[in-house]
Amino acid sequence: MSYDNDASRGGTAPHPFRALVTDIVRPVRHDLDPARRRLLVARQVVVLAGTAMTLVQVIVWLMIAILGGGLREPWWLWTAIPVALATGVLTGIDRCLPDRGE
Repeated sequence: MSYDNDASRGGTAPHPFRALVTDIVRPVRHDLDPARRRLLVARQVVVLAGTAMTLVQVIVWLMIAILGGGLREPWWLWTAIPVALATGVLTGIDRCLPDRGE
């Protein structure tokens, strides 16, 4: 059984969101311009560290709710939103850079 949604639609192009996520998490190529390579590595560090921190905070937030503290305010968003914004800015900068013989 195939779980590929693109294949079921008859198209071969990947979903735009899936392509963006793959672009962010795939390993950075060594043949890139050094400045672009540093930018992409920085983006990966921001994404991975931010995701790990947010995941820990969400788990603690849910444990507090289970133990009787209630789901009053999602304070983990104070980490998730800046990480998402930083990832968006770094991705935007990467998209604006001219391709140099890739």
